[in-house]
Amino acid sequence: MVEYQVLKLDSSFKPLGIISWQDALCLALTQKAWIAETYDQWVHSAREKFKVPAVIVLYQYIKHEYLTIHCTRANVFKRDNNRCQYCFKLCKDHDITLDHIIPKSKGGKFRWKNIVTACKGCNQQKGSNSLHEIDMKLLFPPRQPTYREILKYRFSRFTNNWSNYL
Repeated sequence: MVEYQVLKLDSSFKPLGIISWQDALCLALTQKAWIAETYDQWVHSAREKFKVPAVIVLYQYIKHEYLTIHCTRANVFKRDNNRCQYCFKLCKDHDITLDHIIPKSKGGKFRWKNIVTACKGCNQQKGSNSLHEIDMKLLFPPRQPTYREILKYRFSRFTNNWSNYL
């Protein structure tokens, strides 16, 4: 069976994430959510059959402040759109690196405002220098993205069943 993905919304119809159809069906069967949209596919248990959910809505409202975006490699790639922040070259995931603006060797931490994507050439050119030591400039200052920005990227390849909810 195809691995169907399900859009999970809170009670205010705010997108929360993407989950498996199995998890979505469990949430619906335990009455923690209701199914708003389904795919045309059916699944069978020993005694019943169910349409595969496409969109579920939790009965609970989730406050925005609980939806934090962690500074991870994948999220930095999403924030910077896989573009080198020094030369703006578009790179594939395996051709791009992460660069610490204040190098780790000089106390730089893995934080939103200190990490950017860089092509291998620019990262090698910068080396362990800080920006004021070398003639390189950032095209955009790094910042923590909003929850909505990360979701927008994650949902960029959504199905037609999701269009009314995004």
